[in-house]
This record gives sequence, C-alpha cells and structure tokens, in this order.
Amino acid sequence: MVVEETLRVLIVEDNVDELKLIKTVVMNAGFDCVTAETGADALHYASRSDFDAILLDLNLPDINGEAVLERLRLSGNLTPLLVLSGTGDVETRISLLAQGADDFVTKPFNRRELLARLSAVIRRARGLSRPTIEFKGLYINFDAKSVMVYGQPVELTGREYAVLTLLAARMGSIVSDEEILNSIYEPGEDVSPQIVKVYVSHLRKKLQRSSGGETFIETVWGRGYRLGSADEVDGGLSGQSRAG
Repeated sequence: MVVEETLRVLIVEDNVDELKLIKTVVMNAGFDCVTAETGADALHYASRSDFDAILLDLNLPDINGEAVLERLRLSGNLTPLLVLSGTGDVETRISLLAQGADDFVTKPFNRRELLARLSAVIRRARGLSRPTIEFKGLYINFDAKSVMVYGQPVELTGREYAVLTLLAARMGSIVSDEEILNSIYEPGEDVSPQIVKVYVSHLRKKLQRSSGGETFIETVWGRGYRLGSADEVDGGLSGQSRAG
C-alpha cells in the first residue's frame, strides 16, 4: 500500500483572527497545520518536529519574528520560511532575505498568492532548481505559466491552469474536489462544487487532444483527482522531487 504524503506547516501568528484565517486557507489546500502564537512556542515546535514550511509573522508578543528567524537559522534549522508582515518596504525584505527567509508576503494577503508562494518555497527546498515539472511528455513552466505536451503548447484558461498546477504540486497524491475548489476561488464566492468536475473535464480533454489520447489526470472515485499514480511518479518524474 502506498502511503500518501501530507505536507506539514507551522503557522506562527499572535492575532487570533488572522491565525484562524491563515490556518483555514492552508488546511483547505491540503496541508496539515500546527499553530503557535508566540516566538517561544514557534522555536519549541520547530526544534521538536519536522515541518515542510514555516509561516512566520513578524510582530509577536515575546520574541519578534526577525529574532525567531535568526535563532532558527543559527540552530541549523533550514525549514523553508515564508514571512508574513504588514510591513512591505524594500529594506525590510532585503534584511529578512539576508537573514535566511525564503520569501515574503505582505498583509493583507491574497489567498492564492500565499498558497502559490508557500508551494514555491517547498518546491525549491526539495531540490527544484528551476520551477518546472516534466512528466510523461507533459511540461509545466511555473515562471512562464506555460504548458506543453510533447513539445506542443496547450492553451488553458486561468482556472484550468490553476487546477493543473495544484495537481502537479501534489504529484502522485489524490486532491479532493473541495481542495481544488478552495484553491481556485476566494472565500465567499457563490460557486457550485460541481464546477470542479467541469474544469477537470475541460483540462483532461485539452491534454488528451494535444497528446493523442494520453491520460494524465486520473479520477479516483469518491476521493478526487490525481496527476500520475505513485508508481508512474516514482518512475517518470523529472525536474523536481515529489511534492506530495
């Protein structure tokens, strides 16, 4: 039996309402979450458990975020770290990146940007030198936001591309309808869950048409969708390590 990987994120935020929002966004995208409301708790959890990423607010009540970042890096903890802050000036960003932060998101954040940056820092930490995935003739370039099948470009809508990149980020793992819906729509948007099946159907047809019938997206009945089985991923994925 193949055990599917669930990525774990440590969220460090002292504002209770913002903590709940961030946790909801990250969990709806399929991550497991541990939360901390102080710098001391963040250092405690980070030293005793492995995480795939850390989301760190700067304005903490005891130890400020910059000090938490410094202590983590000095201790040898290289977990990908995404800073969350209401301060977005260039000097602050440069200082944090120099101290070892992997990326920076300014509050109030866009949910889709947060998830995209979170996935990107995890991909880079797993050995992805270029933000690309190549699998069975399917090639995705995250920087250029382009998709090709056997060298031929595939034209996708924005949401079709968002669905494909989510499946690619979780290559070999099942992604539920709910996770896809929460990834491509903002909270409160009035959409039917059935829209996910529509996007997946259109996406699958475009990929099959360009490939001459190759099936890239598998439907796992009652559970969701998967780009590549575990065996296919282990044998045919290049451009990055498995992301989930």
